[in-house]
Amino acid sequence: MKKRVYCYVRFSSKKQELGDSIERQQRLIDRYLEENNAEIVEKFSDLGVSAFRGKNVKAGALSKFLDRVSDGEISHGDTLIVESLDRISRQKELNTLSILTAILNAGVIIYTLADGRIYNARSEDHAQLLFQIGFIISRAYDESLTKQKRSVSAWAKKHENARTGKALMTRKLPYWLKVSEDGRSIEVVEERAREVKKAFELAKLKLGAQSIAARLNKEKAQKRWTLIAVRHLLSSKSVYGSLELYKTKSLAGQLESNQAYEEIEGYFPAVIGKEEYYGVQGSIQKNKETFAVRGRTPKGFRNVFKGLIKCLDCGSFLHQNFLKRKGNEYMYLVCHKSLVGACLAGKKVIIPYRHILEPFLLFFMNYGVEKMLPATAGEQDIKQKITALKNERKNKQESLDRLASEVEKNNGVLPKTILKLIEKIEGQLTELEFEENKALARLDDLGNMEAMKGEISRSKIDEILSTEEGRLKFNSLLTGAGIEVLVSRNHDEEYSSMYIMFKEKGFSENIRFNRREALIPLMGVYNFNKRTYQGFCDADHKSIDQIEYGQFKIDWTL
Repeated sequence: MKKRVYCYVRFSSKKQELGDSIERQQRLIDRYLEENNAEIVEKFSDLGVSAFRGKNVKAGALSKFLDRVSDGEISHGDTLIVESLDRISRQKELNTLSILTAILNAGVIIYTLADGRIYNARSEDHAQLLFQIGFIISRAYDESLTKQKRSVSAWAKKHENARTGKALMTRKLPYWLKVSEDGRSIEVVEERAREVKKAFELAKLKLGAQSIAARLNKEKAQKRWTLIAVRHLLSSKSVYGSLELYKTKSLAGQLESNQAYEEIEGYFPAVIGKEEYYGVQGSIQKNKETFAVRGRTPKGFRNVFKGLIKCLDCGSFLHQNFLKRKGNEYMYLVCHKSLVGACLAGKKVIIPYRHILEPFLLFFMNYGVEKMLPATAGEQDIKQKITALKNERKNKQESLDRLASEVEKNNGVLPKTILKLIEKIEGQLTELEFEENKALARLDDLGNMEAMKGEISRSKIDEILSTEEGRLKFNSLLTGAGIEVLVSRNHDEEYSSMYIMFKEKGFSENIRFNRREALIPLMGVYNFNKRTYQGFCDADHKSIDQIEYGQFKIDWTL
């Protein structure tokens, strides 16, 4: 009867796996089987798994072998073949020794291919056996520890060079950057940087990552942008020049609390301002909070009231739907709750988009953007708030650094009171950073609103709304101004109602409409079919182009 043999193979890197180690080990195994009248019952493999921290023992294939030894399934007379003892474990001496003695005490023989040695607890002098095993595993652990220290030291030196600007940490750079010809600095690739700037411009207009990718690809970008690539770009601090470093493991293999992240500002050339970056982060976060109720944007951005218009009866947002008739496509705003009988309106709320848009624009153009929208006051207050937050963060960080210095002087001993204080300060720093980012986003919104006010005028509104980017800007302007539209579909009355809510100014206007016309307060009647307007004091209908918008006045201070 042939002896039962189990093989265990472990490689800690792909490079080792691709070398000649497997073929060499197999030749030695074949020779052992032939010389000892043995056969392989089963092979266990841990490929790409390090034994320095015991991953193979805790969750690898070796753990399954050890479990079967513990259960008695693998026992007296069975043999385990390994290349060397350090293939089983490179942990500290006592840890490795306990693993090996558990195998040997179960009566399992260990055969090492590298030196042709047999370890058998039943036939060896135990003192000599333990001495030989101890010598081998001690050397293996010291070797791994030295490699680890060299690796950590090399990375620490790279980090320090990056902080001081002495050398580049890596030649692997973001898409829009390149290493200079002398290899000492980083330069901007202008054509690619323009793509990055364009992506952030579109993100400020609340365009989604997929739509941004499509726009960049349409404009013949140098790379093929994807949804994931755009999301990664918009969240990367490298656009304003920061290098993000992550220290994931200590020598003990554990995550180091409060030391897993470091940001080095000014390492890269900036292509986006820091305020603009955090402004976009604020917009993204706001979109995440409302995405579920607002829905996606199919067929490009068409609905300028997206996220602004609600059903007055149930409070849900109205979504755009499309219907084709005689080859033409028409857009409607729909309360989806009404389609399933969950809206208090009692019947389906389906309204032609133009029955909302056209009277709203007529009202908008009559009074002018500068009167409908609030003044962007408070910019100086926000700047002062940002300065105060920065100073407070600086003071907190200095306090944290002093505590860290005291801990180092105390040889790393950390009393519980100091630990609680550090955790408290770190929590305060996180809150201050969050408040500062919110203020930066608000400041950026005010700047964008002021710029868009000058661009969106009464004379250009039709031209602006004819493009997707123009519709995005108009929607962003209305959102920033706190304008909301509530629609009540009065099925039992002649007219339905559209309330334009000016939340910043504290009042609203009611435009009543049906399939034929819209009644605009203090102005007149707009006919949907003829696209004409008749003032309350006019005898005849006028085309939209003939309207004298300046003739109407209203006291906006009320």
